[in-house]
Amino acid sequence: MLRAVCTLSLAALALCASAHESTDNRATLVLREPTHLVVTLYLAYGEALHRTLAPQQPLVDFLATHATMPAEEFARVSAAAQARWQSTIALRSAQDKPLGDAIWAWPRPAEVQQLLRMRLMQSLADPGRAAHEEPTEVRAELRSSKAISALKVAFPPEFQKVIVVSYRPSQVSLEPGKPAALVQF
Repeated sequence: MLRAVCTLSLAALALCASAHESTDNRATLVLREPTHLVVTLYLAYGEALHRTLAPQQPLVDFLATHATMPAEEFARVSAAAQARWQSTIALRSAQDKPLGDAIWAWPRPAEVQQLLRMRLMQSLADPGRAAHEEPTEVRAELRSSKAISALKVAFPPEFQKVIVVSYRPSQVSLEPGKPAALVQF
């Protein structure tokens, strides 16, 4: 019992130690090829889940309910939230036409539930302190039938503010025994 309490306390302290980092949700859009877009979201996942599933409920109550929910039930409600988000994420051409269907990779329910448990421990360890959540990565790939030169993007309101970074990478090949390659920005 004492060992479990110490482990939980250390985990909560570790989460608190990184509280100075930005908690804004972020999206990185990378145009790998003219028709191949990769989207990486970094979300305060637990907060978005709370705003989606039970916005009227205090966060700590939401965490207590969902962190301790049976795994199968949590998987079901988590999948419903992901489906809702996925249906409202818009990746459209500059002319407001669909670019194609994105293939999404969401975190496993067990990982999300563990995140909620950590967040619950943090809020119980120091109830007066603003809790911090490490961003959770969500990825999508989209292949369009037409070249993408610009696009419109929108995210669900439950994500709140999202900082979007977009770029088209360039690459050089570094050969052994050859002079240093020039990398330009």
